Amino acid sequence: MTHTSTGTLSEDLEQAAQLVTVGSHYHHYKDQVKVYVVTDLAILEADESVAVLYRIANGQNPEFTWVRPFTSFLESVIVDGISVPRFSKIENIS
Repeated sequence: MTHTSTGTLSEDLEQAAQLVTVGSHYHHYKDQVKVYVVTDLAILEADESVAVLYRIANGQNPEFTWVRPFTSFLESVIVDGISVPRFSKIENIS
């Protein structure tokens, strides 16, 4: 595999950060009660794509850090025939 330049990887992370902000909170489509917080953006070693690192901000297992490809984090899924975002940003959280 030919590696991507660090400059290009940095640009990829900067572009991702415009759409997913570290420290922002989200609901997952399967459970609107749980709140997840984005803890970082990273590069997946396997294919050098951007990934989102996040953890639950309330509920069970707050010590777990989850990793999801950036494109998967932002994609929509079909629920009962309706397209909904996999993760929905919570704009006002107390």
